[in-house]
Amino acid sequence: MALINDVLDLSKIEAGKLEIQPVPGDLVHTMQRTRRLFQAQGDEMGLDMMVRSDARLPGCLSYDPVRGGAVRVQPISNAVKMYRRWAC
Repeated sequence: MALINDVLDLSKIEAGKLEIQPVPGDLVHTMQRTRRLFQAQGDEMGLDMMVRSDARLPGCLSYDPVRGGAVRVQPISNAVKMYRRWAC
């Protein structure tokens, strides 16, 4: 289902019809929560999971939590899978 939704979103982007629903949020806090999602997997593989942010980053940003979730979670998930595959 996720793949189908991604393809549908891509079609909407290309057609200029994708609606973003931004809400105010703390991006650093959100990234820390995302890190915690993967912490157990990282610990099993001896990976150090950390969140770094620039001090100039505003405390509150507006972003779409659904679309932002895909942007946050998917690359980290892929990196963990690749590490697992290639680690000795």
